Amino acid sequence: MCTKYSILIAEDDAVMRNVIKVSLERNGFRVEAVGDGMAALHGFGEGHYDLVILDIRMPEMDGYELCRQLRKRTTVPIIIVTSESDIDDVVSGYELGADIYVTKPFRPNELVLRVEALLRRVEVGKQQNDEDRLLAGTIVVNRTTHQVLVDNTEIELTPNEYSMLCYFMEHPNLPISKDELLREVWGYTEEDDANLLRVTVRRLRAKIEPVPSDPTYLQTVRGIGYVFVTS
Repeated sequence: MCTKYSILIAEDDAVMRNVIKVSLERNGFRVEAVGDGMAALHGFGEGHYDLVILDIRMPEMDGYELCRQLRKRTTVPIIIVTSESDIDDVVSGYELGADIYVTKPFRPNELVLRVEALLRRVEVGKQQNDEDRLLAGTIVVNRTTHQVLVDNTEIELTPNEYSMLCYFMEHPNLPISKDELLREVWGYTEEDDANLLRVTVRRLRAKIEPVPSDPTYLQTVRGIGYVFVTS
């Protein structure tokens, strides 16, 4: 990865914070690391960052609130790194807009690979041709600018939500399995990530569907996965 990418780390454990920081720097990233949520929020406002890695249990402001505040002002990828393994905590992170949830302990190289995959996906979207647009009903996606319009109103999507919408719109009216979505959108398939998929689908429906509880576009195919209906 090129050093043009800057990453903000919010982790109150000094040892873990340093492990993550050193691992990323060795792979060519510019890294700023802080020990609490308030410092992270202030730092994000003062600088330019391409991705944020945050812990849940932090002083001043916990990771959930930090994630919520960041999502009000940015769509950059957010990775939650925590010892929390309870399913409700995992889902809460995803519902607030986190892109990936990594549970401690983990191998530093695993986290680096996740970071690279997220940034690569964002970069690919930026390199699309100016005329590269996706259309479905009242939904318009400009893959050059990442602008998404629904009923002529611009909506904000996280990187995962945006990538998922593009993948569905590129494969209209075709049932897509959950494993395929995890593989093609996130770049890997792990059993725990079924929760990430489910939450991302729910969040995407809330943003693009006229009636999210009775979806017009993004419909469930029982026993298989989902289908994006355009006709």
